[in-house]
Amino acid sequence: MLSFDVSGAPETLRRLETIERTVDTTPPLSELNDAVLPILRLYPPERPGQRYVRTGRLGQGWRGSAAGQVVTLENPVEYAGAVYGDSTQRAAFVGRWPRLSELRTRVLPVALNIYREWVERLVKG
Repeated sequence: MLSFDVSGAPETLRRLETIERTVDTTPPLSELNDAVLPILRLYPPERPGQRYVRTGRLGQGWRGSAAGQVVTLENPVEYAGAVYGDSTQRAAFVGRWPRLSELRTRVLPVALNIYREWVERLVKG
């Protein structure tokens, strides 16, 4: 299984902990999933003459969950580490499939923007 967390800076988390005593501060998981999961589910183009028929299982394996102010994006498909792993990516996937660190770089700005908009809505009421 592969996973990574999207969480805020420590000071932001402290402020949210203070706010959550008054209002629900559960992250906007459905908005995050709608924006982030399509990025994670992208497949590179097939190779010319490729014989392997893609099932889509790897891409569909991505899911998001929230616990407190932390959103976890994970892919429990048993071979996800061989495809995406920073230190476990197999040679056949190197240079064609993004590593987890690259996926994190793609997803983080999108997730932070959603969080920013969510906090603005929370503050404005």
